Amino acid sequence: MDPLVPEEPGQPAIALCKSCGILPVEGQHPNPLCESCRQKFIRFPIPVWVRGFGIGVLVLVLVGLISFPKQLLIGIHMKRAENAMDKKKYLTAERELQKVLASAPEMKSAKLDLLTASYYTMDLTTLVKMVNELKGVSFEKDAHFSEAENLSTEALKFFPSDSLFALMQQKTDSAKTREFLKSYVVQHPEESYAVCTYVNSYSEKESPEWCDSMIDKLLQTDPNNINALIAAIYLAREQHRYDSALTYCQQLLNQNAECTYAMAAQARIFMAQNQITKGIDLSKKACSLDSTDGYSQATLALGYHLNNQPAERDKLIASKAADSTISSYMDFVKDVVNHKVKFN
Repeated sequence: MDPLVPEEPGQPAIALCKSCGILPVEGQHPNPLCESCRQKFIRFPIPVWVRGFGIGVLVLVLVGLISFPKQLLIGIHMKRAENAMDKKKYLTAERELQKVLASAPEMKSAKLDLLTASYYTMDLTTLVKMVNELKGVSFEKDAHFSEAENLSTEALKFFPSDSLFALMQQKTDSAKTREFLKSYVVQHPEESYAVCTYVNSYSEKESPEWCDSMIDKLLQTDPNNINALIAAIYLAREQHRYDSALTYCQQLLNQNAECTYAMAAQARIFMAQNQITKGIDLSKKACSLDSTDGYSQATLALGYHLNNQPAERDKLIASKAADSTISSYMDFVKDVVNHKVKFN
């Protein structure tokens, strides 16, 4: 019951403020308060700790709103990378993972996936970087980790051993280098880098049977040896064993569905079989996947030459002249054009 001022004879009772109990109630409101108390409650003096807590929550919300687009993009790129890896599209996966690590450089799972992707794309710079960055980092030892760990060991086949590296550092003429390298290969037939380097560099000066036997031994031990498969493609194509060469190409594509080398090698085989348009289409596909791949670009230029499209050929060669990593591959095409070598 509202407090009332004591009645005087002949006067109605006056309701007092329910809060202060001193001043009379102003106006008609559900809560009987004086004007002063009403204004005080409208302003509502919030305690300091409540204000601090509210400000903290607001800051967290703002930080979340600001970082959400970034986290969303990281999640999108990571999902795309995972989908690409499931389909063995390692070139796409590598690019997506590079975007993830550009925003989240400490993300361990992305580094682990990038190690795997760069192995299959033979991006040795990225591969070595990931191996070094992951040294000493703890992981749950699951199938995902085991694959990356195994590939980091397999990657040693992409590099010369210390003894071979010392040999290669010696300054000598090419004839002696060839002699030394062959002697090394004979003594170390299991060393993938040495065998493949010799075959790719000197097979035309060596008996094809001997080179074939060296590569076959490597592939019997390791059917997925990428370097050995590349050398096997080269040997088979040079000997016009096109079916064998295409089989080796497919073995590379089974490991990496976006292996541009295998696509370009297939294209050259089709061109050698006079299926030039088919070869051009396939080399265009390889170039669209990786415009920086010199072998694919040179294959496309070769296709234009064989298809009597000199304008397209010369335009492509000229556009890559400033890029030494691609122009060196174009030297072969120029030699074909100038009849210095014969394409087969």
